[in-house]
Amino acid sequence: MLRFNTNMLTKFSPISYTRKFKLPEYLIYHKACNYRHTSEDSFLLFSTKDPSVQAIMYCNPEEIYRKDKGWIKSLYISYLNTFGNQRKGLGTILLNIAKKWSEGLGYEGRFHVFASSIRPSEAVSHVFYKKYGMNTGLLSIDRKIDRLSKQKRPITNLELQPREMYYPPIEYNVGNNTPFFKHIMKSILSYFSISNSIK
Repeated sequence: MLRFNTNMLTKFSPISYTRKFKLPEYLIYHKACNYRHTSEDSFLLFSTKDPSVQAIMYCNPEEIYRKDKGWIKSLYISYLNTFGNQRKGLGTILLNIAKKWSEGLGYEGRFHVFASSIRPSEAVSHVFYKKYGMNTGLLSIDRKIDRLSKQKRPITNLELQPREMYYPPIEYNVGNNTPFFKHIMKSILSYFSISNSIK
């Protein structure tokens, strides 16, 4: 019969760690999906203290037209949901991730999102994105968002229509300097110069 000698346990000190490891407040799970013509990245954020506190974001690279930059690469956030965990900083963390991810892709931190709500009665996300530093590029709409945000109440689709919002914010009154506009103006001027020469 095989017996275990318990006296052997006294010859060795118990295992101890020289450093204590502390888990961060949040962990992030990243998954990349590559399709035939595009790719999509998902980021799942959850709390180490309360796993029910979660948020998720899907994003993919796009080429968009910004009136202050012309045609340019930007990261599109196609889906962002905090699952009812508002005012805990989860959305801000995900937007910071989007910014860093965009920088890693060589897009200089640019990203954009379609601000809306799932149901007409639910609060829209325009105010949250505006506070982060994004804008619609339309001065009248951005001023309206700022005005409504001061009322400290949920804003619905009845007051703010779904809009694309951009980071960094689009600069106002610089659309005339974009390559696209310059090309149009050059074509118009060349047309009139030809017309004058014919006369």
